[in-house]
Amino acid sequence: MLAAIDDAFNHESSLLGRFLTTTAHFMLYAVGAATLARIPFYLGIDHWTVRLAQFVAALLMLIGGLHIIHTRMCARCIADVPIDASARAEKERRVLRLNHALATKRGVGTYLGLIVAAVLANEVFGLPRVVYLPVDAAVVALTYSAWLHHRVRPWCPHCRPWDNGEGIRESSPDPVVKATR
Repeated sequence: MLAAIDDAFNHESSLLGRFLTTTAHFMLYAVGAATLARIPFYLGIDHWTVRLAQFVAALLMLIGGLHIIHTRMCARCIADVPIDASARAEKERRVLRLNHALATKRGVGTYLGLIVAAVLANEVFGLPRVVYLPVDAAVVALTYSAWLHHRVRPWCPHCRPWDNGEGIRESSPDPVVKATR
């Protein structure tokens, strides 16, 4: 199964591969669309268009997440790497740390616990739909942190222990520019 997903995302020559790669780059727009679609949900409007917008936004975020996990950096991702990637990685340390924290068993358990607690609070105990706000905030934070991490991964201060436990602090490497002439 994973090989099929990996194969689908890594074949730019196929129509499916091009579609998935193009769709994956709408991930941050999907966050905005999902946020807008949640407003009627919180107001108690249960219309099929709201559910459809939420589904499409979630699907785009899922495809974006799979693109991040199952592909090398494509040409479009490389073009999106910030010019000051090492400075951006240092500035966004907390966001990058969140990405690493949520990738652990404890992070996944916490995230799933948050979802279960929100569903129980709303469906079982009858609390208003605003109990889903922490889940939505976590989705936005997770999506943004994964998107940012994918672009500044070589400069991420949490990906590799520079000091080998000796407390030595080394800055992230600057990108090397080759053949600039």
